[in-house]
Amino acid sequence: KNTVTSILDLASISPLRYALPDLILEVARARRLAHILSVVIIRVEIARKRKTSLSGNIRYFKKNQQLSTHVRQLALQEFADCSRAFRDLLREVDSVAFDSVRDQFVVILPGADRSHAMETINRIGKFLGPSIANRMKIGIAEYPKDGLFLEDLIDYGMKEIEDTDSSSDFDIEVSA
Repeated sequence: KNTVTSILDLASISPLRYALPDLILEVARARRLAHILSVVIIRVEIARKRKTSLSGNIRYFKKNQQLSTHVRQLALQEFADCSRAFRDLLREVDSVAFDSVRDQFVVILPGADRSHAMETINRIGKFLGPSIANRMKIGIAEYPKDGLFLEDLIDYGMKEIEDTDSSSDFDIEVSA
């Protein structure tokens, strides 16, 4: 965990427990100003040892509608690349935090609906390349449609990740 903390510090990404008050205020601001925002949950597993069991695998659909399975584990270097992508490719008004309990990033995109959130994730995916991008599992919740409070939005995004029939199994539009 010390290595992960160092990487997050270098990328200026706060742990979720420290960023929580600011994230709650961002949702309150959207409520007060009657604006939309999206909360994106990006689930990653940091590989301490490469597992070969199928329990660490995820499904995703290629554009040709064939089902593929890939291991959803990121090595520390890949994790550092993800952190750097969030720091460099998100707008200044966007917020990102890392939930180390669930090994996931929580990204808040003020003024973004679901389609804009997917565009942002695709931009990050293009930066990371298909070897990393297609191993990430994404859940998107939109305020106020999917929830009114940060907890509700995070829960909705996590349920979308865990629902295998959900639209969260979309392919990041990157070339192989």
